[in-house]
Order: sequence, then structure tokens, then C-alpha cells
Amino acid sequence: MEQQGMGALPPEWVELAEKCAADAAAQTGVPAADWRTTIVEPVTWGDASLGLPEKGMGYAAVMMPGYRIVIEAGGATRTYHTSRTTVKFADPSRNTININRPGRPDTGGATSLGF
Repeated sequence: MEQQGMGALPPEWVELAEKCAADAAAQTGVPAADWRTTIVEPVTWGDASLGLPEKGMGYAAVMMPGYRIVIEAGGATRTYHTSRTTVKFADPSRNTININRPGRPDTGGATSLGF
């Protein structure tokens, strides 16, 4: 995974971005080293679904600090929602992204890495 310019970022961000790249590599076949992080945005998710509830699943109603991370490779973009330890691909075909309800994520403080 390209980490150009990531030296000043908290290690937690780098670790989560690497998990996202590893998942993207496993799902797409594009090597993890080819994925680059473009956005790391702090978010407080309204429940344990990390803003990605799946039909038929129940989630703990707790505020979950985490991030929205966007990675890119070869013209493809993938968005992930994370807690401080877990990453979930925001797959629009499987998940209903739910941010317009009570407990809406705090989307202030986005960091665009731009590389």
C-alpha cells in the first residue's frame, strides 16, 4: 500500500488503511501495495453496524468512534467504514448506508491525503 505522505498520521490510521488495502486486494485481486489512501475521515457511528446495517441483523446501540476511509487503485475506488479495530467495506449492493437518522455520524474533520 502506498504510504507516501502518511508518516505524520497516527499509527491507528495507517494500520486501518492497511487492513482496508488487504481486504481490497483479497476481493479484487489488485495487490495491496497498489491501493492508496485518499481520505481518512473521523466518524462517530450511531451503532455497531458502523453505518452499514444488513437486513435481519441486530446491532448494539452504542456510539462507535471510527473512520470512513477511501482507497483507490487503477481507477477503482473503495470506501470502508471502521471502528478503531474493525473494517467493513461499504458495498452498496449488500449494505444500506444509513447516515440520516438519530446518531448520525459526525463527519467533521475529514482528512484528504491527496496522493
